[in-house]
Amino acid sequence: MSGLSLKNCSQCKRLVKSRTQVVKPIITSKNPAVLIVSDYPSVLDDAEGVPMFRGGPETAGFWHHKFIGNLGVEKSHATIYTVQCKPETKPKLDEVKNCSIWINYLLSQFKFRLVILYGELPSRLILDFKKPTINYAGKFFISEKLDGLKCFVTYHPRMLAENRDEYLDRFKRHTKLIKNYLYN
Repeated sequence: MSGLSLKNCSQCKRLVKSRTQVVKPIITSKNPAVLIVSDYPSVLDDAEGVPMFRGGPETAGFWHHKFIGNLGVEKSHATIYTVQCKPETKPKLDEVKNCSIWINYLLSQFKFRLVILYGELPSRLILDFKKPTINYAGKFFISEKLDGLKCFVTYHPRMLAENRDEYLDRFKRHTKLIKNYLYN
């Protein structure tokens, strides 16, 4: 990483001003099977310094933990954001590109079986998708950027926090597809 430090990162001046701290990736084992890439830290994540901080059922973190529990990967996953600092507004493309070194670093350290992309921003970064998530959600793709690694696009867990009735069945279908891939 040639002297770069995630803890002291100051590549994006706008994000440095908006964060309390850098939100470090979670890595739950020495050989995680799944990498989950989400968009950017929430206020809760920023305060705690960990991605997808587990709050109540009105938070994305609550639904993220439920999702990984249902997948059976709570002890074999890594979770990271496309940017590691809480932005005041949606991250800019140059900020996402600056922060992609941290995703690439994780990819160089572990042999993931699957990358799960939460929503539009990770899908744009890793698969070069230009359309909204609804066009790709619930499907597997091969990422040329990630040397042929298999990716699955799903909705961001915040969708469950905001509209459980509309998204719960979709997440259940997505869970079933991912489990079938991982365990069969």
